[in-house]
Amino acid sequence: MKNLQVFTSDVQSSEKIARGPEEYFCPGIEDLVKGQELEVGFSLSDCGNEILLQGEISGKIELECSLCLEDVWVPVNIKITASYPSTQEIIDVGEEIKQLLILNLPIKPLCKNECKGLCAVCGKNKNVDDCGCSQETPDPRWDKLKLILKKNDK
Repeated sequence: MKNLQVFTSDVQSSEKIARGPEEYFCPGIEDLVKGQELEVGFSLSDCGNEILLQGEISGKIELECSLCLEDVWVPVNIKITASYPSTQEIIDVGEEIKQLLILNLPIKPLCKNECKGLCAVCGKNKNVDDCGCSQETPDPRWDKLKLILKKNDK
């Protein structure tokens, strides 16, 4: 599905235009997602003063896990519903799809709910192997007291 711009006059003359579901690549979100396997289907109906857009975006998108930075495929199933004034000359369904995809991206994508993330010391993925690094970081506020205790021990 390439051209997603539809003339309002075409919808008004045929009362309804339907497309898809077909494979779709959403341009303009490449900086947000690593990959996409999407299908889009929609219909445009003339409702007098308005043109009604209804449809669905389905498939999956590839994102980066926010904890371990591994690639993860996230399912997509978004309903499309919008209305446009019949005085508008061109309806850009592609822009509506792009906006819906961006709005429905997970804020903090995870590869799994139990993701352990990266080691703060060595940077290894803790889901793959246990690096053995000490995760305890001493509280620097106690450093002066430790110095006093060391002096008293001598």
